[in-house]
Amino acid sequence: MLVCTVCNDETYDNEDIKYKKCKIFLHFTYDGFRETNFRKTSAANKEKWCCENYKYSISELSNKNKLTLVKDCSNSDKLLVDLKNWFNFMSGQFDDHTMQLRGKIKSIKYVRNENKKLKEQNQKLQNEMSVVNNKINFIEQKLIENHIETVGILEQKNEDCIKILEAISKTLGGPVFVE
Repeated sequence: MLVCTVCNDETYDNEDIKYKKCKIFLHFTYDGFRETNFRKTSAANKEKWCCENYKYSISELSNKNKLTLVKDCSNSDKLLVDLKNWFNFMSGQFDDHTMQLRGKIKSIKYVRNENKKLKEQNQKLQNEMSVVNNKINFIEQKLIENHIETVGILEQKNEDCIKILEAISKTLGGPVFVE
């Protein structure tokens, strides 16, 4: 099991960068790679990678130009500056996300309060509507309490329906209104 030197999480084959010369392992995202670009890089090119602590310089040895590897891993100040820069960047990102989260929480609280008010108004309107419906039912009952409606009775020749209704109302003891 290999551990990323940046986040101390496990690294897995084909998902990490191995700087073999200085024995550093890290997730490819910490070296600025996107996953698609990292996957497209050949194994041969991955073998050639080295960290910034190793530098290449051209020097003359025995009057011949040769490429020599200059090891500069003893300079931990650069590593600390890089780590500080990374920490400051991540801290800024964290602060940005915290501010966004606070804004979202504030919005959610506002929406919850509005929703609560609307529910209360809705309940109040439902109660008022129930009272109004009860009043309408009561008034309708009072209107038809002494009302007789005759429908579908066939008229016979020489019959006066109004006189028949007046006779019925006298028997019942109430006035007759014919519509």
